Amino acid sequence: MINASKEAKGSLLEFIERSKMKEDKDNYVEPSDVTTTEYSVVQYGWSAKCKCGLEHCVNSVHPNGKRLNTKICRHADGSVSALFAENAFIRWYQLNDYDSN
Repeated sequence: MINASKEAKGSLLEFIERSKMKEDKDNYVEPSDVTTTEYSVVQYGWSAKCKCGLEHCVNSVHPNGKRLNTKICRHADGSVSALFAENAFIRWYQLNDYDSN
C-alpha cells in the first residue's frame, strides 16, 4: 500500500535535498498531486502507470534511506509488475542508491 502520510512526504522531500536531485535542472520534475485509480484518492508523488491501466505513485523513500520506493502492481491473474516513474531521472533513484552516482 502506498504511504501518503505527512511523514512519507517529509521523508521524500528530505531525500530530494540529500540526494541533490534538483541540481540536474534538465531532468528534475517536481512531485505533484496525482489521482490514482487504485485507491481513487489524490496522493503525493511521481506517477507510474502499469500495463493493466492502474496509475500508482512514487511517494516514499526505500527503507535503506538511499533510494525511492518501487511500487509493485499485483494483477488478478497472479502476475506482478514493478512500476517505475516515467521520468528517467526519478526512475534512476528507484533503481540506484543516491550515493552511488
